[in-house]
Amino acid sequence: MSNLVYYYNQNATPPEETYIVDKNWVAVYGGIDPDTATPAELAAAGFYAFTETAPPTYNENIFTLDSQFVINGTDATLQYTTVDLPIEQSRRYYERQIAETFASILRPTGTVIAEIRADSGTVPAALLTWRDDMATEALSKIATVAAAADGTSLETYIESAAYSTWPTQP
Repeated sequence: MSNLVYYYNQNATPPEETYIVDKNWVAVYGGIDPDTATPAELAAAGFYAFTETAPPTYNENIFTLDSQFVINGTDATLQYTTVDLPIEQSRRYYERQIAETFASILRPTGTVIAEIRADSGTVPAALLTWRDDMATEALSKIATVAAAADGTSLETYIESAAYSTWPTQP
């Protein structure tokens, strides 16, 4: 973030003009000198002191960020709000993530099982049970994602240990 003073130009009509301008823009194009004008004079001319703030962090697979200028006296701030993306889109994303994680965890053991069978060996029962447990866990995770009613409930689940924990390989 910058330590420079910026101004919110409420009269701007983008894309030709910008909402956030520095004091040189105000002096040259706004017709008022911010170095000599009072905050009230600047506000009367449509320029409000703007302090740049960082937007909040949010999960871009579940939410989008909306912002709106809020004027309080002679100051303007940018107020941020997270908005749910369409829940079906977010669900599909995490269902794919679960399926990809499931496949990547099982892939090495599939090779081991193929080699054991090629040598006419017996696949350890614990390995087969673990693979079944993995499939059950993946289906449970997908069902939980599918049941999420909104972005907040989906985010709560995907940030939990239940989402990120898988059965331990024998």
